[in-house]
This record gives sequence, structure tokens and C-alpha cells, in this order.
Amino acid sequence: MTSTNTDQLQELITCTICHDRYKDPRILPCSHTFCYNCIRTSIQDDKVICPFQDDEIIDQNDIDKLPINRTAKDMVDFLLNINPSLDKKTYYPCENCNEKQALNWCEKCGTNLCEACTQSVHAIKIFQTHTIVSLSNKILSFCSEHVDEKFKYWCTQCDTLVCRDCLLFKHKDHTFLPMKDAAADATDNFEKVMHEVNEIKRNLTQFSNTMKNAIERQREIVRYEMQETAQLFANLQRLLEERKCVLIKQLEDEQVETMKILSQQQMKVDQHLKLTTVQEFCIRKMLESSDSVQILKFKSILIHKYKEFSEQYEKIDEGCIIQRHTFKRDDKDLEQLADMILRLGNIKSKSHVVKKDGITIKTIPIDLSKISDNRTDVISKEQNIARGYKFSLKQPMKLRSIRIHSDHVGQLIGFVVDDTNSVIQKGIINSVNATMKWVTIPIECEIKNNYGVLVLPPSNSGSYTYKNGDNQFRKVNDNCSVKSKLCSITNQIILSSQLTVINNTHSISMIIDVEE
Repeated sequence: MTSTNTDQLQELITCTICHDRYKDPRILPCSHTFCYNCIRTSIQDDKVICPFQDDEIIDQNDIDKLPINRTAKDMVDFLLNINPSLDKKTYYPCENCNEKQALNWCEKCGTNLCEACTQSVHAIKIFQTHTIVSLSNKILSFCSEHVDEKFKYWCTQCDTLVCRDCLLFKHKDHTFLPMKDAAADATDNFEKVMHEVNEIKRNLTQFSNTMKNAIERQREIVRYEMQETAQLFANLQRLLEERKCVLIKQLEDEQVETMKILSQQQMKVDQHLKLTTVQEFCIRKMLESSDSVQILKFKSILIHKYKEFSEQYEKIDEGCIIQRHTFKRDDKDLEQLADMILRLGNIKSKSHVVKKDGITIKTIPIDLSKISDNRTDVISKEQNIARGYKFSLKQPMKLRSIRIHSDHVGQLIGFVVDDTNSVIQKGIINSVNATMKWVTIPIECEIKNNYGVLVLPPSNSGSYTYKNGDNQFRKVNDNCSVKSKLCSITNQIILSSQLTVINNTHSISMIIDVEE
């Protein structure tokens, strides 16, 4: 095993707090893993903060509830089992210098050696033919029951390594293979497994990248939706503030006009009140006077002035007209507004499936294939004939893909026609597999009542499976019934083109995927 691989393996089983292999590994909500005791020793102020500083905080009372990372635990046990040298606590001293840890073993010398002694001792020509193996391989190479005997055979009956003495006693009369032959067979299997592991690794790497993108995208989506929500209510607050300012301004303007009228009236009353004092003084003078000439001389003047005074008073006494403005609130309107605000906006959720190749809306499959007839036939090598179904629906459905059971090689076109048989959407896929399989054609469209979904292979390079049916609608589920249809295609399928769709008794094997 190379140093790089050893380092990688060591990293996989090492806790980043104690820098030793995991012991009772626990997984945090943020997906990071540490030893149970390491988490305990990291408590500060009754809580634990993830050392990776990802804002994950765990209350100390929740530490015992953290789940065991069984994958990490099993990995430690597995790697230490196949390579005991990875265990830092297992120490074998060099038997030559007694100073460093032994890493190798010489089969000829029967000695544990460090790396330096391996090179210096076996630099001598007569020792260069000795076989040097890693100490971990030496530990695994000797029989545990017959400690001086190396494994040489594979017991096929017990599926285990055995030495020569094992075949003479415990495994007597068992079938066996020489170790090299058994290893060659195992290596062939490992090659196949390695290919599968590499494929899984590629898929998981792609999946990991997809997940990272999905996490970032999810944050962006929520951030955007929060901004939109905040903006909506900010606009509402702005509109309310503007309306408040309009009403207050109207009250203030009307107040200015009213106060002007009242001030003018107040001035008239005060001025006339002063005139009463003058009138009272003049009349009192006449009443106190004994001079008949003076009384008669001023009679006409006083009467005239009083008449004017009296007329002005009558006008003042009529009062003045002002407008008193009040804020009128309709409690019913207020209740309706409050109810509208409570119902304003809503959080809608759609289930999505996160896979290695991306994120798609979760769908449910609807099998349109006829299932009452156990016999399945094959339509072979048709050209320019589209087959599918017309729908009778109670509620519309959102189509996401069409699946067809076919062995066509080349282009497959799925398309949707409306209730007038006009093409409103189409999807295309190229199939390279000539075996009979389910082929998925991505297509997004809303299907309404009396719409149709059909599939066309432009070439005659394959066939579909079907069952015999009739020209009647048959129930698929509570919302959907279908009728088998076909149409002859003489030209290229383009959107808005009008097709002639006719009844057909062949119910082809078709599944549609629709949003939940």
C-alpha cells in the first residue's frame, strides 16, 4: 500500500480533535463526526460548537442523543482488520536497531526491520535475494493456529486460508486450491468489484457536487423568497404610510380653512362687542342729560347708528358655517382588511428529488398500459406512425416525462396535442440501446381534458410492446381515463401543426410521470 493511500485511509478513520482513530464516533447535525469523549471534552458554557466553525451548536444535554456514525465505526474495524499497522497503538520495534518502529519483515532472516535497517542490512549482495514484505502482510501471512506455518492454501469448503498443517488435521478431506490460484480468482472478482466501486465513486462524486450546488441553490432560493416577502410587506407599509399622510394632510388643510373662518368670526364678535360699549356710553349720556335740545339733536344720529349696529349684530348672531372633519372608519372594512392581510401571500411547497445528475420536481408515475389482458404483443418496425392516448380528465395534470417500452434505436419523439389535435409541446430523445426497455422522453406540459399524448419513432428501427384493446375510454384512476389513439405523420412535427388523430385498438405500453 502506497504512502498516499495509507495517509488517505488514516484520514478516513481519524478524529480531527484527538488525531487518533475514531472511538465511539458520533455524528453531529452538521454531518461532521468526532469521538464521543472528544465532543464531551469540548463543552464550553454548557454547549459544544463544531470545530469546523459551521455555526452548529449542540447543547450538552443533547450529546448523549447524538447518533453513532456506524459507517465510520465499521470503517475503523475493517481497515484495522486488513491492515493492523494503521493502528497507532500497535508497536513493533525494529529488531536490528531497537530504536524505530518496524515496518517490514524479512522472510529469510525472520526479522522485523525499520525502513532504514531494511535498506542498510539488505544492501549487502548476499542478502539482496531475501524477500522483504510489509509487517502488516507478515502479520496476516501466518496461521493463527500453527504460528510457524505460513498460509499456502485456500479451503474452498470453509472459504478460508489454511496452512499445510491445517490440511492434515482440521481441514482434512476438504477441497482446496493453491493460494496463488485462489488469489487469482479473487483478483478477477476484485477487478469487477473495483470497476463497480469506481463507477459508484464517480456517481457519488457527481452526487456530492450536485448536493453542494443544491445546498447553495436552496439558500439562494430561500434568501430570494425572504426578500420578496419582505418587499411585499414593505410596499404594504409604504402604501399604508402614504394613505395615512394623505388623510392627515386633508385634515390639516381643512383645519386651516376652518380656523380662518372661526378667527374671522371671532374678530367680528370682538369688534361688535367694542361697539356695544360705544352704543351703551352714548345712550347712557342721553339718558343722563336734562338738555332737551341736546337729546333731540342727537336722537336721529343715535337711532341711525343703533339701527346699523343692530343690523350688524343680527348678521353676527346668525353665526358662521364651518366644516368639522372626522376620520370615518368602517369596522366591517377593517375586518375585511385584517382578514385579507392574514391571507395575504402563502408559502407553497413542491417536492423535489435530488439525484446525482441534478434536481427535479418529484413526480408520480401513471401507467396507461392496459393491464386486464395478460398477453403482450409487439408492434414491429413501423414508420411515421405515432401511437398513444387521448385523456378524459376531471382535473388537469402537469406532465414531466413520457416513458415508452421500446427497442427503437435513434430518435424518439413524444408530443402533446390539445382538444383540437394541434401540437402544443414535444420532447425528443436519442436511444442507443437496441434491447427492449423503458425509454424516458422528457417533456413539460399541462394536460387538460381531451388532450392527447403520443410517441413517434421517425425511423422503422425498432418496435413497441402493446396489448389488444378497443375504442372505448378505460379508467386508469379516479381522475383519468384514456382511449387508444394513433395518427399518421407525413411531415416534420412542429408546434401548432394540426394532426388527424384516429381511434386505435392497440394499447401501447406507456407510463407518464406527472407532478404530485
